[in-house]
Amino acid sequence: ALLLSFFVFLLSGIILAGCFGSMSNEGEAGPEDIYLDYKIWGEEGEDSVMVMLQFREYDAYGTTVRIDGPGSVTLDGKRIPADSSVMTGPYYAVTRQVKEFTGWHTIVFTSADKVKHKEEFYFRPFTLKTQLTDSLKRDRLNLQFEGLEKRDIVRVLLTDTSIAGDGINRLDTIWNNKLTLTKNTLSYLENGPVHLELIKEIEKPVENHTGAGGTIIVLYTIRREFFLLD
Repeated sequence: ALLLSFFVFLLSGIILAGCFGSMSNEGEAGPEDIYLDYKIWGEEGEDSVMVMLQFREYDAYGTTVRIDGPGSVTLDGKRIPADSSVMTGPYYAVTRQVKEFTGWHTIVFTSADKVKHKEEFYFRPFTLKTQLTDSLKRDRLNLQFEGLEKRDIVRVLLTDTSIAGDGINRLDTIWNNKLTLTKNTLSYLENGPVHLELIKEIEKPVENHTGAGGTIIVLYTIRREFFLLD
């Protein structure tokens, strides 16, 4: 499932960037023209965390490029070799065990002019302590978590099997590891099977970026399914 989400994530990046080509190195774009595109994500029930780093020309929509020597890309001091595909172009990807990966990590991108761009991030999975039964009545739903920090942002996705319904897609700020879905919120869903996704989202600019900038996204996903009844 994590591997599948990896390729879905890559494909979504392609669609957003509108870019299917790639260059073998930094090409015409100078070292300060490389946009840093970092994504890290994991899922409940998976042993691994995926780290995928890409470098684009000029901005978030630019063509992906490979970083050739003397440039390099490292995670926690270990060099990541370049990989490539027809769909994504060059990328730098590694998987790590969740238990070993929980905590602080450091990405270092060294550009062709030997300038180091260091980025630190924190990864911590969270859990849903509330046990959801197979069938739930359309009423207030209180969710209790463990492992979320004060003011962590969680995306709530709720989808049913109806064709007309849009479901629910919203961001909630978590306080004291609690989240309430009201009866009114659940009224947007039809009776029947419901798919719930809770995604901890951290998206922010890369701090030590090039002149082109950069973004780092850290995600962790929990999924549940239940049958909704009036």
